Amino acid sequence: MERNFEKEKNELFTKIGKTYNMVLSTSDRENVSSRMVSVISYNEKLYITSMKSEKLEQIEKNPNIALCADTMQIKGNGKILGYASDEKNKEVMMEYKNILPKSFELFASNPEAVLAEFTLVQCKWWKNVPSRDGVIIDFTDKRAVSRV
Repeated sequence: MERNFEKEKNELFTKIGKTYNMVLSTSDRENVSSRMVSVISYNEKLYITSMKSEKLEQIEKNPNIALCADTMQIKGNGKILGYASDEKNKEVMMEYKNILPKSFELFASNPEAVLAEFTLVQCKWWKNVPSRDGVIIDFTDKRAVSRV
């Protein structure tokens, strides 16, 4: 059954809020790795900072990523935006500092920290498991449909 895309998208970003702890899965096409990350949500995209790491190397080789938390399964495209301290990343990093000040102080303010951006492609979300209320949000086609 068709659902209102804008309403479902807005509910998803309300659920995520300004920050959310999620499992990020990446792959270099051969190997898949998963790890916990704290994402920030800004302008309908998700962001993380990281030092040089396997996840960044995998995103550079293969931009297809997956995020999972609670009953949300998200597919997206990852993009390395460069060093968090680059002038072009100033707006996002100001938001990062406001949302996660301790993380910013400990990690993101490091000159070697890198900023990655995730653009959502699809979300499968069980909004209410007992009542079987689930939605699939397609960000590419701007559609939302019931899961069952």
